[in-house]
Amino acid sequence: MNLKKIPKDIAFLTKACMPVRKRIKNNVIAKMKCILVENDGVGLAAPQVGLDSRLILCKESPESENIHVMLNPVIEEKEGLEIDAEGCLSIPDLAVDVPRQTRIKVTYSDENLNEKNIVAEGYFARVLQHEIDHLDGILIIDRGLDNGFFYKGKQLSKNEVDKKFLK
Repeated sequence: MNLKKIPKDIAFLTKACMPVRKRIKNNVIAKMKCILVENDGVGLAAPQVGLDSRLILCKESPESENIHVMLNPVIEEKEGLEIDAEGCLSIPDLAVDVPRQTRIKVTYSDENLNEKNIVAEGYFARVLQHEIDHLDGILIIDRGLDNGFFYKGKQLSKNEVDKKFLK
């Protein structure tokens, strides 16, 4: 299990994932946690490590040590709107201005398939939306605003980003 990066693995990262029907093996979750921490990430979705499962791991902030494990997450409610820059472990060195809701309610199953819900605001809401997008095959490139793409600090057009990453 390795972190999938664009452009080599673009096909896998741009398709919707299958729902989780049974418990995920603990070693899979442990390995994903290691990948998340080793890459200084705040979120990681199953397709980013080659798994066709609706599974995400998220931290509430970069400083948080608590990692939420969510199976089959669904955004039930959303409100507010804010534009901010996002990065992605699968697209190193790219920052994209992305509009996101500022408050969301998400229902999901935990590692033991118990149904749960959580209300997230601000940064955590943004992280959850980013990771849930991965489960639907949506990348920050797809959500980015015109003139909001920056690669290694240099502004690129949407067309340039598409050519560079989506070949």
